[in-house]
Amino acid sequence: MKDKLSGQKQPAQDQSSTSFTKFFGGATKAPNNKPVPGSSSAWALSPARSLPFAVAAAPPKSCSGSVKVKASNKSSSSSGGVLRYFIRHKKVSRVQEEDFHRFRILHNGLLQWRFVNAKALAAMAATEHIAESKLFSVWLWIFKMRNSIMEKKIEVQRVKHEIKLYQILNPQILHLNEWAKLEKRNQESVGKLATKLSAISIQLPLINGAKADVMSIYEAMYTAIDAMDGIESIITKYFFEVERILYMVTELLITTKQQIENLEELEKTVTLATTLLVKETSVRAQYVEAAFESVRCQIC
Repeated sequence: MKDKLSGQKQPAQDQSSTSFTKFFGGATKAPNNKPVPGSSSAWALSPARSLPFAVAAAPPKSCSGSVKVKASNKSSSSSGGVLRYFIRHKKVSRVQEEDFHRFRILHNGLLQWRFVNAKALAAMAATEHIAESKLFSVWLWIFKMRNSIMEKKIEVQRVKHEIKLYQILNPQILHLNEWAKLEKRNQESVGKLATKLSAISIQLPLINGAKADVMSIYEAMYTAIDAMDGIESIITKYFFEVERILYMVTELLITTKQQIENLEELEKTVTLATTLLVKETSVRAQYVEAAFESVRCQIC
């Protein structure tokens, strides 16, 4: 009876072990389904006792097989995503191990070359940044020097114009000072003449048929003519000096106009210089970029 029970429990244990090996993919051996030699008793080996046992034992085998398939399918579908990390891989051959080793060596070499290339690119970027900063500092220094030179040129031109103006006005300062004195006298004489003429004209009775003394009018007109002759002589005396002063003033106006034109030309040249400077900086930047690109292409 004990042998019979042991014979019935043996397939269940084999089924559990095979399902476990299916989950974990181990290298365990398949269960041996061969009949294990039991006891050598005649009762166990008799055909009368073995036939019912075989017939009775056949259905449980089929049932256990179906249960085993269902359990393996359910367990593989439910826990296959987690247990695949615990699966034991089969042993590979020596040739495959050598191939894997070569692949690892090549991969390590590729990583080393990538690191070297990244380091070289970082060094090139640093040198490029340093070169650009130096180029920008040089360009800024040149720009400041050009501005200072332009300011000095403008200052020199202004001093030259001031010297020219001083040379023109210096000889006329004495005459201008004398003209101030003469102007006062002329204003006084003209004022006196105007007052006398106005007084004489106002005192003439010209209404209600009034008549004037001819001799008094003649004397008044004669004195007025004498005064005007004196004024004319004074005017003719200072006419040439005034004409020369006017000539100097016209020359001064011409020089001021020329100075204005020169300033306009200077503004145009300054604007042109700034545009040319911007173009020069852009061309230099393009040249530097082209040089860096050529060096980078040569390195790559």
